Amino acid sequence: MVAVSLTKKSVERVVRLFDRAPDALIRRMQNAFTRDGAEWHLKMAKRFTGSLSTRGNRKKKLHTRTGALFGSLGQRTIRTANNVVLRVFSAGNRYAITQEEGDTIEPKHAQHLWVPLPDNMTSTGVQRLTPRQAIAKGAFKHFSRKGNPIVSIESGNGIKTLFILRRRVVIPPRLGFFDTWDSLAKKRAVRHRRAVKLAFADARRGGLV
Repeated sequence: MVAVSLTKKSVERVVRLFDRAPDALIRRMQNAFTRDGAEWHLKMAKRFTGSLSTRGNRKKKLHTRTGALFGSLGQRTIRTANNVVLRVFSAGNRYAITQEEGDTIEPKHAQHLWVPLPDNMTSTGVQRLTPRQAIAKGAFKHFSRKGNPIVSIESGNGIKTLFILRRRVVIPPRLGFFDTWDSLAKKRAVRHRRAVKLAFADARRGGLV
């Protein structure tokens, strides 16, 4: 024979456990969320440094000029009296959504987009001269050997090509903001399950059962 019983005392212990468990769970999930955000941010950083392997085990570095795009990425875990929230975000950079979803850029008030070339870039990838500055310095328009319209300027070392003129520029999706987050889903699930177990262990150690 098997006998199962439920006493008032055991019920009271369970009730006390669940009274304490929410606070313990919020504390543990706060730690888990903080690690979730840090893990995502680190993986995004590897996309910019080229240390993240992509398809075919090739390491592809995201092109960046000023570092403003990566600098706009952040993560923050916020705890209030009743909940804890993790936010991963891009703030203060209007190009982030274009880099994430892709876009076709066309000129609004001119025939061409002036796309800067290496001779018009610093070592860190910052554009040296704007189109207006280039024209003021005597830049002239002509065609490359392939027939593309370009803008060059004469210098002491010969002719430097500053811009190539395009009627449109197609930007493919390449930031990987959401793809990177989704790729870490399994790790987050494991971390969250562990946080729940630890939270109930914390409650039990509090003398509630």
